[in-house]
Amino acid sequence: MPFEQIWLLVVLLMFLVLLVILARRPQNEP
Repeated sequence: MPFEQIWLLVVLLMFLVLLVILARRPQNEP
């Protein structure tokens, strides 16, 4: 598996995790 594909996979995974964390975080905005 090429290094470029592994890097892309890692970036996408981190992005998904960040989205889930932000979505689950309680929003204190009025």
